[in-house]
Amino acid sequence: MSRRITTIFDHAFPNAPEWNAIVEAWSDAVVEEILTLVWEGFDQMKGRILSKVDFTQPLHQLERTLTDAHASAITLLWRAKRTGFEAFLPKHEAWEPGSIASPSAMPPSYDIGFENVNDPRLRWPVEAKVLTRPNDVQRYLGDLRQKYLTGVGAPFSTQAALLGYLVMGEVCDTLAAIHSSLGTTLADFPLFASRQHKVSNHTRSVAGLQHGRSHTFICHHLIASLQ
Repeated sequence: MSRRITTIFDHAFPNAPEWNAIVEAWSDAVVEEILTLVWEGFDQMKGRILSKVDFTQPLHQLERTLTDAHASAITLLWRAKRTGFEAFLPKHEAWEPGSIASPSAMPPSYDIGFENVNDPRLRWPVEAKVLTRPNDVQRYLGDLRQKYLTGVGAPFSTQAALLGYLVMGEVCDTLAAIHSSLGTTLADFPLFASRQHKVSNHTRSVAGLQHGRSHTFICHHLIASLQ
């Protein structure tokens, strides 16, 4: 069982939320809103930036620049849709306060994170990887196996997302490679039936989770072609 390190958030919010409250914080409606922003943000980035890029040329720091531009596009969309009653706010390279290993350690972080407005300890993560070709999925799945399923990532959520930026090849072949590597079913997610969006169901490590946290976990797989 993991041991939490106390931060300013724990002093500001001394009553740690019970499991039911955490589930409620990331309701299905909130998760759908987050995932909609991720997809629409990609569309914005593709039209404004990626459509002008020749991906056959050497491109340095591709993963970092893609996630930076994508997070900016998400933030602009989030601002445009604001109603004054937002449940979360988007952050680039959002760190995870719930998984700090020691007082002096750097906390793990997410490429794109969504921070709960009412309790900033709660982060809904999106980890992104550049996929050079359809079968280039091992680093991508490493975040699922080493972060999400161990409880280091998404410790206060039963869901999170992996985002693959596919440079060359077919998305359907990429999803087939993910299915083959995981050995589990990739199911459709009805809200995004027109997108290359699947989900897989998992059981997380008991040892890595904090007391009272659910062992069930849903991973969203978003494969976005750069071409």
